[in-house]
Amino acid sequence: ARRQRQMCIRDRIQAVEQGYRATVFFVVQMGDALDFAPNDETHPAFGQALRQAAKAGVQVRAFCCRVTPEEMEIDGEIPVIL
Repeated sequence: ARRQRQMCIRDRIQAVEQGYRATVFFVVQMGDALDFAPNDETHPAFGQALRQAAKAGVQVRAFCCRVTPEEMEIDGEIPVIL
């Protein structure tokens, strides 16, 4: 699964290189999240791939959401720290 995530990010880099717009979109399932950052301690390759994508022009966006037993609702965009 980890390798697939890195490949997915690389696919977005290739799309930007071909003239397309591309976005990596994260949904943080915590309403009180203040920001999003890759966990370099547990998976440094993912953080490195995400930073490369951002430098290549891939948009990296993150949103927090409210989760209840009945629904999950996007609450708002939060900063991405790379």
